Amino acid sequence: DPVESQPILAYDFNEDFKSGTADDSMGENHAKLSEDAIYVQDAEYGQVLYLDGDKSVGGHNAYLEFPEGFFDGQDTLTVSMDVKEVTRSGNYFTFAVGQDDQKYLFLKTMPTGMKLAITKGSYPNEKTASNNFTYPNNSRTWINVKMVLTKNTIRLYQDGKLIAENKNTGLGLSALGKD
Repeated sequence: DPVESQPILAYDFNEDFKSGTADDSMGENHAKLSEDAIYVQDAEYGQVLYLDGDKSVGGHNAYLEFPEGFFDGQDTLTVSMDVKEVTRSGNYFTFAVGQDDQKYLFLKTMPTGMKLAITKGSYPNEKTASNNFTYPNNSRTWINVKMVLTKNTIRLYQDGKLIAENKNTGLGLSALGKD
């Protein structure tokens, strides 16, 4: 199981919606919200952030942007989030951080699987941890996802269970550059 500790940043989306920002309930690391990123009411979770997918599926490419530099030097890090996957097609990431199409880390949740990847050399050099499921394992269902990162490993947990890992990435977030 992932090591439990106190969060250094938390977005719970309980505040009144303000266009363009999401409050950090732990401190001052407020996030930027793109135009068309909104809060909606969910029957199970209450008020949540809703990102409607990419333009190719009728969305707006909506996203939440972490404060610039927040991930700098964070080679040991756990990112935890509750996700309700609803996107069916197009190019999308559930979570991404990095410089460009060469240096990045991303998580993609899909109806039939999850993939966590890190690289400093674009797609052909991705170090991945992934798992495929029998549909509809995580389709349109709230799940908790944890990404546990170190300088040499990536681990992916779903609802507290380890579902994928790569113990030899040779990369931490600092390898992706600053900001």
